[in-house]
Amino acid sequence: MLSDIDKARGEQVAETLREMDQQAHFIAANVAEEDSVKWLLSEIKARFGRLDYAFNNAGIEELQGKTAECIAENWHKTIAVNLSGVFHCMK
Repeated sequence: MLSDIDKARGEQVAETLREMDQQAHFIAANVAEEDSVKWLLSEIKARFGRLDYAFNNAGIEELQGKTAECIAENWHKTIAVNLSGVFHCMK
């Protein structure tokens, strides 16, 4: 099971894996949003009956620069994905 916020690219990766005779399914979800993660996990359980393990590899990097010049919006978005996203998935 693959998941990402980018549906088009996620479907493309799943298709590439299937072309290599691998089982692959894709579901679009936003790990920064707790309800999106809850929905993702419910879909996984509905399709497969359970989730045995997860590889939480979501992460973003906003514009780099001096901390003093970082706008709050970039800071909050990065924290939401890179920290809260892992929390939501592991919860």
